[in-house]
Amino acid sequence: MKYIGMDIHKEFCVVVEMDKEGNLIRQDKIDTSKEAIQEYFSSIDEAKVAIESTGIWEWIYEIIDAIGLEVKLVNPVKTRAIAEAKIKTDKVDSTILAHLLRSNLIPEVYVGNKEMRELKRLVNERLFLKKQIVQIKNRIHSELLRRGIRTEMNIFTKNGRKYLRELKIDSIDRELNILESIEREIKSINEELLQYYEKNEDAKILATVPGIGYYTAVALSAVIGDINRFSSSEKLSSYFGLAPSTKQSGNKTYYGNITKEGPAEIRWLLIQCAWTHVNYCKNSFLTKFYERIARKKGKRKAIVATARKMARVIYWMLKNKEPFHIEGYEPR
Repeated sequence: MKYIGMDIHKEFCVVVEMDKEGNLIRQDKIDTSKEAIQEYFSSIDEAKVAIESTGIWEWIYEIIDAIGLEVKLVNPVKTRAIAEAKIKTDKVDSTILAHLLRSNLIPEVYVGNKEMRELKRLVNERLFLKKQIVQIKNRIHSELLRRGIRTEMNIFTKNGRKYLRELKIDSIDRELNILESIEREIKSINEELLQYYEKNEDAKILATVPGIGYYTAVALSAVIGDINRFSSSEKLSSYFGLAPSTKQSGNKTYYGNITKEGPAEIRWLLIQCAWTHVNYCKNSFLTKFYERIARKKGKRKAIVATARKMARVIYWMLKNKEPFHIEGYEPR
């Protein structure tokens, strides 16, 4: 068995091969091209390969994986921390990756299958476009204020947009053109996501939670992937960055704010779902939990705690393939 660390750059890659004892077998510099990577790894029979999750990792991962070698995608931030603690260096290169790989110290990133990766890309694209829409609407509002134009109507309804067009302001017309183009792209993405929702049982299970619509259900299922990769409901809430940070002093453990690790957009979506849930599902055990915490610690802390509890409920729903139970599906 060979242990291979691969340091990926835009123009070239540095590849280091080691044996189990850490002896250098081979070191090469190859072009960052499909042909060069295919040729290099096709000559290797049995190996584990570690690559960092840089911006261009995916197609490289797919080539090596298709050849039949075991590929580990590693978290660069955690890898740097481990390298500093174990090998006394903060510089992570192909040699360090190979050492960590053979020592079984690689902090692996979950990859999922190709369909799930494409779905995550689609979800991220939609989130990006939605942010663009908010920015455009803000610019239109600012332009109207700059010109001293005030109106009480919702300017982004059908009648509101007709009103904006009738103002004959070139800058606003351009913004509206861009806005409507982005909305068409989002509509196209929504249709793709709906198709995925219709054939995905996990997404349908998630959508039984009041407050979680089909889009959020698809987004969550894309990010979670295989629920069995999480050993507990606490692990899932930690993955979303909803677990409280901890600090130990002597024999005491102190709990602070949430860690905010993991996918920030998905954490935000879960918190929004929690708000919708507690506002419109008054007889739910989650709402009662929220109200109890809110009385003691305020609404902001209560809604984060509710989102965390919702994440734990989601874990057991997916684990047991069960719909949401409004009367008291307590997380274990």
